[in-house]
Amino acid sequence: MSSSPEPDALAVPEPAPEDEHTRILMRLASRITHLQREALNQLDPPLGITQYGVLARLAHDTRSMSNLRARSTVTFSTLSEATSSLVRQGLVDRVRSEQDRRSVDLSLTDEGRRVLARAQVALNEIREELTADLPRATEEELESFWRPLATNVRTALAEHSKRAELGHGGDDG
Repeated sequence: MSSSPEPDALAVPEPAPEDEHTRILMRLASRITHLQREALNQLDPPLGITQYGVLARLAHDTRSMSNLRARSTVTFSTLSEATSSLVRQGLVDRVRSEQDRRSVDLSLTDEGRRVLARAQVALNEIREELTADLPRATEEELESFWRPLATNVRTALAEHSKRAELGHGGDDG
């Protein structure tokens, strides 16, 4: 006697409207990230997305590697590599923390600020290009949609990160 599933168990259900929303969000995120990577790669010096994120965070309020890691979605290894590259390029300074000699503080150099400003101009040009044909009312509706969505994404990433840490039981491997 065969143990194959019943034919209905293999049937693919009709896509629900929210499936289309998921598909659109995935495609948009991927395509926008591609445009951003391309723009950042054309800078002098070229930047990666993670490097841009480090510069942007350092320009605001983050100073330590541990704070950068807490606000990042990449692995510590990737973050460390990006930061080291920025230090080698003269865009970031790395110094021992005044408060905790075991910690390292990071800060933007003047050149790092200039590169960050050029990167922000390039990324804003992409946003302007993508929204140029939208009526003002649509732009305002998008703003009211994207801000809460961005908050939800940050919350979900933090929760996934916590679950991943708990699932690993503190092991590194």
